[in-house]
This record gives sequence, structure tokens and C-alpha cells, in this order.
Amino acid sequence: MKSAAAAQMFGGKIYVVDDDEAVRDSARALLESHLFDVEDFDSGLAFLEHRGKNGAEGCLVLDINMPEFDGFAVLRQLGGAQPMLPVVVITARVDSATEARVRAAGASFFVEKPFTGDQLVEAVRSAIAGLP
Repeated sequence: MKSAAAAQMFGGKIYVVDDDEAVRDSARALLESHLFDVEDFDSGLAFLEHRGKNGAEGCLVLDINMPEFDGFAVLRQLGGAQPMLPVVVITARVDSATEARVRAAGASFFVEKPFTGDQLVEAVRSAIAGLP
């Protein structure tokens, strides 16, 4: 499926949550260049507050290693939420234990930093393709 068609058929937002401004900005620009509607947040708490006030349907691109309220805390909070957002986890520190925790917490896609644009876009497409 072409990027424009995927973005148009999807209709939801891509939420990028990362404490690193450069990563947020580049992910946002990349995903917007593929015609996705993107909103970004500098912390897990900021995203959860937004979701609590406004709801959030779409796909979450989530950094696991953030100060104070990390990606695992966000995933725990989302665990009881309906519907669960498809989650693409991004992180610079990868080991098999972290990957297992990420998958057990509900994320189905995992991208290691630094990632290519194609890797991130493909992970997002795969995540949203799994939506009903």
C-alpha cells in the first residue's frame, strides 16, 4: 500500500512521544511527508494528559527510555484503556530482556535508534494495518 493511500485510509493520528526534540521533529517531518497526521509530545505524561482530555485514536510511536515517566509507565497506563492503541516502540538501548518487556506490555513493533525513515514508516504502516 502506498504511503498516501495508507495515510488517507487510516484517518487517525500518529502520536510521537520522545523526550529528544530532534527525534520528535525528524519523526514528525518524516511521517508528515508520507501524509500522516502527526502530533508529538515531549513526555509520556503529556501524551496521557492529552489522551485523557481529548481521547486518542491512532498509532503511538513511543520512546521507552525517557526520564521520570518512561515508556513502560505509559504502556502500563494504556493497558486498561479501550481501545488499546497500536504501539511502535523506539529505543536506543536494546537487549532481549527489554524487547520481551516491550512486547509483554502490549507493543507489537520495535524499532532501534538510530533508525532509517523506511524502518519507522514500515513499522507505523504495519501497526495501523493491524487495526480493525
